[in-house]
Order: sequence, then C-alpha cells, then structure tokens
Amino acid sequence: MGMSYRRAWQLVEALNKVCREPVVITAIGGKRGGGAEVTAFGKGLVRLFRAMESRASSAIASDLKQLENRLR
Repeated sequence: MGMSYRRAWQLVEALNKVCREPVVITAIGGKRGGGAEVTAFGKGLVRLFRAMESRASSAIASDLKQLENRLR
C-alpha cells in the first residue's frame, strides 16, 4: 500500500477512536503470535465506502471524459 507498518496502525487506531464500534480488533501474543481482524462493523464501513466511491465515480464520469478529451 505504500505506507509503513507504523502508519497503517496509526490509521487503524484513529478509526477505532472515531467510530462507535471497533473497526479492527487485535490479539496479543499467544501460540500463533497474535494478530488483527476486521470486525463486522469494519466490513460494513468498507462496503459503505465502496458504494459511495462507486456513486461518486458514476456522478463525475462524463466530466472525466470531457477532461480526458482535453489532454494530449
């Protein structure tokens, strides 16, 4: 993704702080070394974001085409 591990975790922590439910939960240590899991709430956020992104792209598609036609 082009970002450091530390930066990725800072973003995850920021999301967890501003959302009413955790987006990602973590497990420390253990036999399998811990890990992280996106929650159902987090998966719902991703679906919502992707739907918004799709609608935004559709809304500006003709504008983008006009812009592309003006480029070399």
